[in-house]
Amino acid sequence: MQPYNKRTEVEAASMLVRFGIARSRTKEDCIHFQDIVKLYSCKRGVPVVAQAVVQAVSYRGFTSMHLEHLWAACFLVFGFGSSLVVELNVSELLVLVKRVVLPLAIHTFITFSRCNAALELLRVCTEALEAKEESLVSRVEKWLNRSYCWGSAKSDAQLNPYLWQELAMLRAAVLETRAKLMLKGGHYDIADDLIRKTVHIRTSIYGEHHPDTVSARETQSKITRLLTNKEGN
Repeated sequence: MQPYNKRTEVEAASMLVRFGIARSRTKEDCIHFQDIVKLYSCKRGVPVVAQAVVQAVSYRGFTSMHLEHLWAACFLVFGFGSSLVVELNVSELLVLVKRVVLPLAIHTFITFSRCNAALELLRVCTEALEAKEESLVSRVEKWLNRSYCWGSAKSDAQLNPYLWQELAMLRAAVLETRAKLMLKGGHYDIADDLIRKTVHIRTSIYGEHHPDTVSARETQSKITRLLTNKEGN
């Protein structure tokens, strides 16, 4: 199946270049869309185009060679204060956060020292994960209330507890990353609040003795010591 998908992708790219919609690039597996095509797509605001961009970025994952594409996908999904263009389902959001958002935020923070951009990306990502969790729980509750009256249709997302758990644990990972970056920036009070939330989520789902919970508690202890020293001085 994989060779067929790859062949289809190459044929599609070749057709776009042949028709003059895009031009070839020196980078492997890349084409560049003409400015007039990009402008037309923006003016039209076609959701399908934006959805395709996000899916392509999620499929390829993080790569430092195409940071502008990664940030574009994040803006389409999270909005950053503007209206959202692309609405992802739970599985798609999980893939994007794991493969793109977390590595992009860490790379941006460490490599370029763009601390505010990295932290803002993680903040809006946290909010998106929380919203998906609440939506998932709400749909389950509604289905349970109706299911006794008539046989309503149910989806995997509605009745899959593992999906909710994966959302919660990924949110914990994002919170932990935010805490560690805040720690590097000397914002110990904010880091302490974030890591406490991480510990609470992991303890609730994994238990106190799970390696991930223990690791988060160690980070919490470090932050607490630094916060105490800071207040003492």
